[in-house]
Order: sequence, then C-alpha cells, then structure tokens
Amino acid sequence: MGIVTFSADEIRNKLWPEYKLRPLGSTSFTPSEAAISLVHNQGVYLIANSKIDDSCPEKSIVYAEGCNPSCDEEWYNTSRSLVGGDDFSQELPPEWFESLLITDTQTLSLSITENDISLAK
Repeated sequence: MGIVTFSADEIRNKLWPEYKLRPLGSTSFTPSEAAISLVHNQGVYLIANSKIDDSCPEKSIVYAEGCNPSCDEEWYNTSRSLVGGDDFSQELPPEWFESLLITDTQTLSLSITENDISLAK
C-alpha cells in the first residue's frame, strides 16, 4: 500500500464542478447526497456521483499519477502496489477537497493502508 497523488488542477477543473451538480438519480439537490469516491478497478481514480442530463460522469474522472490505463504503461502494477489487488469504491469526505479549491496546492495525496484511507501529510 502507499501514497496516491492526484493533480489539484484536474480536481478543480473536472471533478469539483461535477460534484457540485445534483446527485445522480436525484430530482433535487441536497449537498449531503453528493459524494466523491476513490475507486480502484481500471486504474485508481476519483469520481463524482453527480451529473446533469447532458454530462457524462466519466468526464469527472481524475486518475492518480501513474494509474491511468490510457496513458500509463505500468498502470496495472502501479495501481496494485499503491492500493492493493482488490477493486473497491470508497466515498471520501468533501472537506478534503474544499481547502484544495482555495489554495495554490498542486497535488492531493492520500495515504492508503490495508484498513484506512487518509490525507497524506
């Protein structure tokens, strides 16, 4: 297990706008229904659970560094070494992303262990 790192600019430009939209399957917006998840299946990425009628949830995907199947040759091995071999989806606290939006931070790093996901220091 290890530290997964995401581009703050991609989170600001791709993930956060989608997260702020109404939740998927909802007819009204309640902020507590919206979520950002860390996912491991085809790579390791963040995704929002919300969309509008003309959007595509896949457009909000932000891959961890080295874990994008479209452009990282070793994405499979890198993903497994960082988060383990099992697929998963875990909702993350929105507070982890809110401070990122108003600072000049370049990356968001998460520490992944067998039992926990936390912000890396």
